[in-house]
Order: sequence, then structure tokens, then C-alpha cells
Amino acid sequence: MASRPERSRSWPARSPTSRQSPRRPSLRLDPGGLPAGLAAALVRELRDAGAGTVFFAAPGPDLARFLVAAAELGWQPRILAPGPLAGAEALAAPPSFDRRILLAFPTLPSDQTPAARVELARLASGAGSASAGSTPRATPAQVAALAAAKLLVEALNRAGRELTREALVERLESLQRFDTGLLPPLTYKPGRRIGALGAYGVVVDLKQRTFLPASGWIPLPAAVGNPAEP
Repeated sequence: MASRPERSRSWPARSPTSRQSPRRPSLRLDPGGLPAGLAAALVRELRDAGAGTVFFAAPGPDLARFLVAAAELGWQPRILAPGPLAGAEALAAPPSFDRRILLAFPTLPSDQTPAARVELARLASGAGSASAGSTPRATPAQVAALAAAKLLVEALNRAGRELTREALVERLESLQRFDTGLLPPLTYKPGRRIGALGAYGVVVDLKQRTFLPASGWIPLPAAVGNPAEP
């Protein structure tokens, strides 16, 4: 039987549980990650506590170990996780978690216009992202890089020839629902440094090994720091 490790730098450490939510244990993962033995102990504790939904904000390998441990105990809670953090491991989850994993992504391929896809294919081809005989496929990093370049060019054009750091920041902060053709519209304001505050929800279909849309774009509520969109 797996024993609970003591607090240390090399093992995950348990964070204090809120007095208002005694039934909602949380776990802070140190750089060492989530060992299989601790994953099994954590799964057993959450199952015995009657948890039906788990928010898992840790890298894909840790998620994989958690899901395997849960499947071995016959426990299938709903899993909520950030898509970029979960990675491809979500598609390799045990079959019992089919359509029980909900991921949040800041952008989807459906955000990309036809013209933007052409640009991305050209960028991917130049970067050697495609194998011989296949269609170039841009990576998320390339999508973000191209969108950032478009954003910078727009701000530079608005700043004009008399460019200063202050002028560039001011122009960036004046952008409202700027369309890069790659991402959801971007809005910046003084004190707001994230252009698109929100996410798409997708469900993991393990039978088809794909993601299915679960929602449209869900903006982060103003109550948690997101000014209302114009």
C-alpha cells in the first residue's frame, strides 16, 4: 500500500485545505512530478472523498499516470484540464475515460482564415515542419509567432515614423478586437496584457482519438478581471 510522502523538494507537497471547502483537497506538484505510487494514493483519497470532478493542472505525463491509476481502481471522474498542458497524453487515456475529459484551449484551428492557413503552410514549409510528401502543418508555436508578428506590425504602423517605446505601448493598448486571422480577436488596454481572455471547451473522444467541440468561445467573466469587450 502506497504511503503518503513527507513534504520535501523532490516529492509533491500537499497544500493547506481551505476551511470553507474541507471536502476539496488540492495537491501542489513540485518539479519532481507525480510518481505512480503517489498517483494511486491520490486517486484513492479523492475517490473515497466522493469527488466526481477533478481539475488537473499539471503536465501530460502526470495526467497520464493519474488516469491510469484511476482506471485501475475503476473510478472515472470527470477531468477538467488546460489543453496545452495536458498535451497528447489526453488522447491516450484509458478507454473508460471516453468523453469524460474536458480540455480548455485558448485557440482552435477554426479561428484561422483561409489566407492565414496559406501563410502558416508557407511558414511550416520553410521551417521543415512537414515530412516528405505531406502537407506542411504549423505548430502551435508557429501560430503564436505569426500572430505576434502581425500584432507588432500593426502597432508599428499605428505608431508611425516617430517611434518611441511609449508610443508603441500606447498603440498596443489602443487595439480593440484586432483580427490576426489566426486567433480570437485581440484587445489590449492599460493594465490588460492578455489579448484574448477566454477559452474553447473540447471533449476528448477516445474511440476516434480526436477532440470534439463542447462549446464556442467562452470569455473570462469581468468578475475575475476581464473588462467587458467592446
